[in-house]
This record gives sequence, structure tokens and C-alpha cells, in this order.
Amino acid sequence: MEYNTQRPQLKISDYGRNVYKLIQYAKGLEDRQMRTQVAQAIVDIMANCEDGIKPTDENKRKYWVHLMILADWDLDIDIPYEISKEDSEEFHPN
Repeated sequence: MEYNTQRPQLKISDYGRNVYKLIQYAKGLEDRQMRTQVAQAIVDIMANCEDGIKPTDENKRKYWVHLMILADWDLDIDIPYEISKEDSEEFHPN
């Protein structure tokens, strides 16, 4: 049996381990278009995790930044927003 204390520390715990596992799955996909589609689905799941927050452009951009933070900026996908590693400081939860 695997315990959470034996697993790697989550960078953003708000989304849980299942989102992290989905990101690891997306990283393993060979086709860039398929990775991008899976990443979009992951961002939609991340948005559903936060109840009561309206899906504004700024919030959607935040989810893409969080996705890249969780993926260690090592996910080769087409992102609908201009983001960089410097954005991670702005959108990283306290």
C-alpha cells in the first residue's frame, strides 16, 4: 500500500493527486495535439475544483500557469495564453 507521506510533495495541493496523475499521463503522450487536448481537459477539471469562481480570462490563464507549475514547465503543448515562468510567482498560491 502506498501512503501519501511516501509520495512526492504536491506543489499546489488545491487540485489533489488525481490532477497530478493526469498531468503525468499527459507528459507521456507522444502526439502534441493529443497532449494539448488532455491539458485542456485538465484545466477544465482544475476550474471545476474551485466552486463559485467565475471563469474569467484571468482565471483561465491562472489555471494554465498552475498546470505548467505542476508539470515542472516540462509539458510541450499549445497554450492559448502567453505565459512564462515569471508568471508562476504571480499566480502561485500562498
